[in-house]
Amino acid sequence: MDLQTFMFVIMLILFVAAVYSVQSKRGQILIHYTGIDKTEEEKWISIKSGYVIFRGRKFDIVTRRITSFWLNRGIHYLFPTKVNYLKYSWYSRFPHDPDNYTNVWETPEVRNAINKAELVKSYFQTSTPATAKKQSVIMQYLPLISIVLVILVGFYLYSNMQVMQEQLSTLDNMIRSIAK
Repeated sequence: MDLQTFMFVIMLILFVAAVYSVQSKRGQILIHYTGIDKTEEEKWISIKSGYVIFRGRKFDIVTRRITSFWLNRGIHYLFPTKVNYLKYSWYSRFPHDPDNYTNVWETPEVRNAINKAELVKSYFQTSTPATAKKQSVIMQYLPLISIVLVILVGFYLYSNMQVMQEQLSTLDNMIRSIAK
């Protein structure tokens, strides 16, 4: 293998790795956590997750506090990619506010208000009747449409078989008349 082919293969492998890495980061959030002992941890989680767990504690994901930045570590050093980002600290289960860079301290009063709000929300979720999903017109009449379609295909095949049978009998009569 000559040098040009080898370099092309290396570049192709790097490009495929970068594309795969960018695609795997899509729909994910980079979570940064600073512990009480000033150690820092990072995790990638799905944007659809409602929480993240660090050191046995559950931290809520607040989507309106998501910021973005250009990641340029690892393979992304060659191909920077824009990622979603949240920063947490040990003293609050909520992420830092990117608008004013303040940290939300969770005092007993705040926790009590949050618990009341969660209680009311869960009460109304359980007390409201489940709404029936309205089917679209096509989905509602799909069984009837399929039955009619089967009947039409069957009639078409039956009528064509009779025409073919008449043609075959005419051909058979011609062959017999020629053979005599």
